[in-house]
Amino acid sequence: MLTTPVWLRWVGAIVALFFPFINAPIEEIMYRGYAQPKFAEGFGKPWAGIVIPSIGFGLQHCMLAASWQGALVYIGAFFFWGLGSALIFHYHQRLFPIIIAHFVVNLAFAAMPLVLLMLDVY
Repeated sequence: MLTTPVWLRWVGAIVALFFPFINAPIEEIMYRGYAQPKFAEGFGKPWAGIVIPSIGFGLQHCMLAASWQGALVYIGAFFFWGLGSALIFHYHQRLFPIIIAHFVVNLAFAAMPLVLLMLDVY
């Protein structure tokens, strides 16, 4: 059985700690802050700005799945997350609460693997 070098665990831990801080603002600024208004303006319809970036958000996250069946679930789940976030942004025109919610979800998904990694459970 292969063992993971200690330095590699620490690199993984550092990446997992910084990921939520970087990923959440970048994705929300890109999808809701930039793409949503551009598509709504380009098509002249608010629904285009809500739906099209949500499809992209879903498709982007399918790479996280371990199988094609999982990819379909991820696409659907992240599409609906994107749709909900897009609706919130459309009605309130505020990105910060969406960034915070995205950050909390990312932290939860980064923290558990980090704890397991540092406890040598994998």
